[in-house]
Amino acid sequence: MKKNKSKKFKLNIIDIVIVVILVSIAALLVYKFSAVNKSSEINIVKTNATIEYEADIIGARIYTADSIKIGDKVYDRAKNTYMGEIVQIEINPYVQHLLDAEGQLISVEKPDYYDIKLRIKGPITDKSSGYFLSGVLELKVNSSYSIQTKTIMSSFKVENILNESEGQ
Repeated sequence: MKKNKSKKFKLNIIDIVIVVILVSIAALLVYKFSAVNKSSEINIVKTNATIEYEADIIGARIYTADSIKIGDKVYDRAKNTYMGEIVQIEINPYVQHLLDAEGQLISVEKPDYYDIKLRIKGPITDKSSGYFLSGVLELKVNSSYSIQTKTIMSSFKVENILNESEGQ
């Protein structure tokens, strides 16, 4: 006669690791879909506002200086986020500061290169942590962005945030 052997369930290390991974994934999903979205909505102070800010393109080639126009729409290249419309342009010669043969600092204009100062008006969402262009891209003074318009690709640095207005 054969004896009925009952199988014992053995837990090994692989089973424990799989269970821990599944529980971690479930906890992250619950956190992502419940806590994170609610907290970001609470921090919104104002929506549907516009802001004007100044940005500089330093050392732009002549093609960029000739191609950029008032009314061009500016987009962030990395996130393809709308940053606003150019409302004012100031183009100045690009000046480099170099040392001469005697060790003196001199200012020299670099031919066919320009400094371009832009004033841009764009839509923002005002959150408790700062301004966000199109609700996504954080706008801060001294921040650099890779940008594009219909005719150029370049990068600029935000120099000043001027004013905020209601509506668009």
